[in-house]
Amino acid sequence: MLVLVTAGLLVRSLRNLQEVDLGYSRDQLLLARVDFLQSGYKGTAVQNGLRELLDRLGTLPGVRSVSASSNGLFSGDESSDAILIDGVAPANHQDNATADDEVGPNYFSTVGVPLSWAAKSHNRIS
Repeated sequence: MLVLVTAGLLVRSLRNLQEVDLGYSRDQLLLARVDFLQSGYKGTAVQNGLRELLDRLGTLPGVRSVSASSNGLFSGDESSDAILIDGVAPANHQDNATADDEVGPNYFSTVGVPLSWAAKSHNRIS
């Protein structure tokens, strides 16, 4: 009986997660992961390859907008850098850590997230 109740709660939780407002519309949004470095691209060929891919995707029928990000939306990846200020010692190792992502032009409008929402929900945009 305990297993059935637990399974029922899990199913209900998963259904509820499908209805959560993420701040953007998931309809007509396609995510793809491309690793140019793993494909053998080096140096300026990475930027040229990305530019060509975005240009070609943008010309496909029905495509309204394309953009890119280093980490990807909901990929679980995160970039971070330390911010050090001369004469100021952080209280702990997290006080000077940042979480960031490099995004391409029109990223927020492509995903469908107004910048005002992104700034409000994360208190900053890096």
